[in-house]
Formats: sequence, C-alpha cells, structure tokens
Amino acid sequence: MVKKLKAPTNCWCFFIVKNNLYSIFSSYFCIVNNSAMNKTIFLCITIILLTNNLFSQNDLVYNSKLFVKFTSEELKNIENNHPDSVLFLNYIASKGYSIIDMPPKQIQCGVIENVSEEDLKDFNVFEYNVQFLENKNNYYKLGNTGKLLILTNLRDIKQFSKQEKQKAK
Repeated sequence: MVKKLKAPTNCWCFFIVKNNLYSIFSSYFCIVNNSAMNKTIFLCITIILLTNNLFSQNDLVYNSKLFVKFTSEELKNIENNHPDSVLFLNYIASKGYSIIDMPPKQIQCGVIENVSEEDLKDFNVFEYNVQFLENKNNYYKLGNTGKLLILTNLRDIKQFSKQEKQKAK
C-alpha cells in the first residue's frame, strides 16, 4: 500500500508503509521539484560525461598484433616520440594488407613459406618478414594455400591512417 505523506514543499516523497520499507525506498522515490537544483544536477552530469569522453580519446590503444614485433616499452617509446606512428602501425596491422585468391595470371611476387589455412584465419603481417614499399603495392604468395597477400603501399597507408584519425576527432 502506497501512502502519500506530507513532505517539504520542494519535494514529493512516496513512502511505503507496508513492511516498514521506508528507509530503503524513501531515497529512490524522492523527486525534487526545484528547477535550479535540476539544472545543477544536469550540468554536473553533463560535465562528468564530457570530461570522461575527452580523456578517453587521449588513450591510444595498441592493436594486439603489434606485440609480435614490438615490446610494450618500445610501443610506449614510439607513442611518446611519434604518436602518429602508433596510429600508422595500428592501421597496418588491421587494414594495411589484403588476402585474395591467387589469380590465374602469373604475378611477380615473393613467397612466404610455412603458411597454413589456419594462419589465414587470424593473419598477422608482423609475424612474417615482408616489405612495404613506398609507392607501389607489394605481393607475396602465401605458401601452398592458393592465396596472395597484397601489401598496400606506404603512401596510401599514411593517407588512410590520417583520414581515420580525422574521423576519430
């Protein structure tokens, strides 16, 4: 049974009399009718959310694939000296290459031995000795899988990583 009791003029409190639950529920059902107080609460919540959002954008997350080639200390050093380089490496780890079926036409390419179908499911370009070229894509045959690895050229990777950085802002 809900019973409305007299409360101060700026607050309507609904008390639950049955089973003596007043102490538990009184704080949950108290609605403040003071508009200045509501504005202050709204402003405080907004500031907290915006501050949290600003600080979270400064946290640089390393792609887990980078740890095959770099230690966490090396990545922190790179981040401190060249923050854009970590974004660049993250882009290479996630989107700097593609794997396609080997085309029927012969392509001049290198070969990466010891690559299995299992390796292709979560391929990590940093596990292999490959070379990204500045102005030209590079190609590698992936063992006997019938797949071709295409490494995007560094010029395009720089451009794409800058575009992603702009989108994140």
